[in-house]
Parts: sequence; C-alpha cells; structure tokens
Amino acid sequence: MKRISNNVLLLDMINVAQELEKKTLTVNAYEQHGAFTCRPFIRAFGTWNNALYAAGLEIGRIGRRRKSRKIDVRMRHIVMKRDRFRCVLCGASPAKNLDVELHVDHIIPFSKGGLCVIENLQTLCSLCNFGKSDI
Repeated sequence: MKRISNNVLLLDMINVAQELEKKTLTVNAYEQHGAFTCRPFIRAFGTWNNALYAAGLEIGRIGRRRKSRKIDVRMRHIVMKRDRFRCVLCGASPAKNLDVELHVDHIIPFSKGGLCVIENLQTLCSLCNFGKSDI
C-alpha cells in the first residue's frame, strides 16, 4: 500500500473545506467530498482533530473538549520527567540547588492559541519563566 504524503492529504482537506465554504469539517462531510477516507489522516496525524489543526482549520464542536489553560498534575509530572526535572533553558535543578523552583510552561502561549498538550509544554525554572515574555 502506497503512503500518501501529508501535504497531499492537507491540500485535499483544505480544498474540500473551501469548496463547502466551511471553517471546519466533519469526517462524514470530508469523506463525501474528499479524495480519501479518514484513515490516512488518522495514520498521519493521530486524530482527525490533529489533521484539522495541521490544515489550519477550526476544530469542530462535536466531540471537542473545552480548551483549558490548566495543566493537570499528571501532565505536569510527565513533562518534568521528560525534561529530567531541570530547566530546559539554563539547566537549573532543585537536586543541585534547593532554591530552584520549577514551572511547567507553554512553549506557544495559551493566549496565542497554544494548546495544553505535552508537546507544547516545557520545564522552566522560576527565573527563566518570569524572565521571558509572550512576544
């Protein structure tokens, strides 16, 4: 089976959305008008919503969770463990200096559309976190 490139999938998705004059697409609407089924999108992007996001389309309301800026304890721990409980900018760690306080912060700010997903989170010490801005 030949793999379809992500660019081809996204271009087809965008063309269908423009043809239907929609800002978002349901799987059913796409499959009625698009060139592919939803399977290649899910294989390439993990979920239909991830594919919509990659295409620059809005995530549909059906089945969508409310976006929240709150980072739950489990996600916070996963991010800190991934970053080895150190600041990713300066390397500060509470294991070496008890005065270091670690924060889990958005890479793309929530205010600029950044999602609360593990890929968009990083561990920063309080000095680095408060020293940066959302520019």
